[in-house]
Amino acid sequence: GDNTVSIVNVSVPVSPAELGTAPTAAGPTGVTVAGRYVFVTAQSGNALSIIDANNPAAAYEAKRVTIAGAP
Repeated sequence: GDNTVSIVNVSVPVSPAELGTAPTAAGPTGVTVAGRYVFVTAQSGNALSIIDANNPAAAYEAKRVTIAGAP
């Protein structure tokens, strides 16, 4: 869907494979990965979704934070 992040295995670039998805705030605008966490900024509510992707098949939004200004 439009308000989800896909966890994708790109270890074989010619055959990327979706491993899982997780919900995010509406209107995702950017993404950063650090270790097991995926950080997604979104326009809706100036939100930062923190996704725990330790188990990609069961990735989930661990926390949603409102940030000042537009992401």
